[in-house]
Amino acid sequence: MAVADLLVGAINMPLSLAVDIAIIRQVPFDRVCLLDVINVCLMHTFSWASVYHLTVVTWERYVAIRKWMDYKVNITKSKLKRLTIIAWFLAVLTFLPGAILVALRVDPA
Repeated sequence: MAVADLLVGAINMPLSLAVDIAIIRQVPFDRVCLLDVINVCLMHTFSWASVYHLTVVTWERYVAIRKWMDYKVNITKSKLKRLTIIAWFLAVLTFLPGAILVALRVDPA
């Protein structure tokens, strides 16, 4: 989850600033739109990754409290690594259809 938040701060915030500066400096519309689409795609992906990681952390804490006797058996490092990979995969998969439609210039209406 910290990596997703770090990526938002390290990639999305400067990219948002670049879009704003491009709008102020009246850069051609197609370049600003492309930059904005990339920014929105990354922002949604990182935000969903953060939500999915928060779900994994919540589940892990629930198991630690409710099933504390079996915690070391049920929660292993390999299981947490798999859940982390699944969280990132779901984050990409959640926003991928929308990104494909934007790339193909499909009108949502």
